[in-house]
Amino acid sequence: MRTTWLNLLLAATLVLFTGSASAGETRARQILDRFEHANQWRDHVMVAAHRAGSMQARKTLYAENS
Repeated sequence: MRTTWLNLLLAATLVLFTGSASAGETRARQILDRFEHANQWRDHVMVAAHRAGSMQARKTLYAENS
């Protein structure tokens, strides 16, 4: 009985993990498609930016991915 519950828990965890990974990949694909085919998406503006880190007195003020 205990093994059955552990198998069920493992299966549920696997399904949840797989579903969330697929959703993220789908969203990334949608963003890339809109970026590559920008003329089809003229009703909004896409901004691509990169935030670099900054330093003051040899100490990092803002990390690059903060």
